[in-house]
Amino acid sequence: MLFRSQHEKAIQDVNAALKAIASGGSEGEEHQADEKSADAPKPKVEVRDIRQPVDAFEVFMANRRVLRTVDSAIGKALEDLNRNFKENFAARR
Repeated sequence: MLFRSQHEKAIQDVNAALKAIASGGSEGEEHQADEKSADAPKPKVEVRDIRQPVDAFEVFMANRRVLRTVDSAIGKALEDLNRNFKENFAARR
C-alpha cells in the first residue's frame, strides 16, 4: 500500500510538471533555455538522416529474398525437367 501511494504521488507530480510545461512555464525558464541554446557549440560532425540507407537496405533484403525464392523455384523446375528428359529420352543416351 505504501508503494502504491508513492507511485500515485509520483504520477501526480509528473502530471503537474507536464501541465506546467504545456501551459508555457515561467518566462525565466524559457529565457535560460534560450541562452543555453545560443551558447551551445556547433557539432564538428555533420549529423545525417539515416532513414535513406535503412530504407535502401530493406529494399535490398526484400529483393534478395525474392531472388532466392526464384532461384530455388527455377532449380526445382530444372531438376524436374532433367528427370523427365531422362525418363522420356533414355534411348538417346
